[in-house]
Amino acid sequence: MEFMNKYLEFAQQAAAKAGRLILKEYDGAETATRDGSIQTKFDLAADKFLISQIKKRFPKHSLLTEETGWINPGSRYLWIIDPIDGTGNFVNHNPLFCVSVALWIDGQPAIGVIEAPFLGERYVAVKGKGAWKINAKAKKKSLARVSSVKKMSEAYLIFCFGHKVAKYKTTRMIDNFYAKVKRMRQLGAAGIELGWVGLGRADAFVLPGARLWDIAAGVLFVLEAGGRVMDLKLKPWDFKEMMSLEQIDLVAANAKLQLPKKINY
Repeated sequence: MEFMNKYLEFAQQAAAKAGRLILKEYDGAETATRDGSIQTKFDLAADKFLISQIKKRFPKHSLLTEETGWINPGSRYLWIIDPIDGTGNFVNHNPLFCVSVALWIDGQPAIGVIEAPFLGERYVAVKGKGAWKINAKAKKKSLARVSSVKKMSEAYLIFCFGHKVAKYKTTRMIDNFYAKVKRMRQLGAAGIELGWVGLGRADAFVLPGARLWDIAAGVLFVLEAGGRVMDLKLKPWDFKEMMSLEQIDLVAANAKLQLPKKINY
């Protein structure tokens, strides 16, 4: 654990500083034009800040960020960054946005930090050491555990529309779940959505067409909180395979939920 402490401390500090940076601009953000993918000067500023912090502290490490792409590929240490996850929420003054910072080592998630600055919450996971929620204001730390709901009819499911996923595919997937679950929700920020599965605030999360930076920190949080991370065939994810995919179809759920045997899409 000592070996990981320096990375964990750094990731938390960097995510917290980036969170404060974008939170300062929250009220002044312009409303989105809703004409496709949204990139703002705030995404770019947070991206630049996080890259500079990582390069300064770990100059030989690789980086993958939503705004910049690959930097210095080839290291066994890979930082995967989404400077503002939920940009559409951010620019429309919806408080459900976050900063996602993950460290993967040898193709496996090792550390995940999700900073939700407006909510005052941080979701942290370390491989083999567990997951926890930190209340930033009260400095309180609590263990994260997934829910124990078994029946789909009692489950709260979060559904997220991924990058450029065909509407007919999305509609077919929703049909798999809508009539079967208690409620469906969409929050608009994959980091928070995965965090809430890990915290038991939702029982499952379905995301077709994700990018690696959307889920790199959150998948570890769900796993370390006792949950499952699968593809649409409900097979456990191979993380090295996940790294090679341009779009990732993801299902995250508690360990007991009786999911459909097949998801049609």
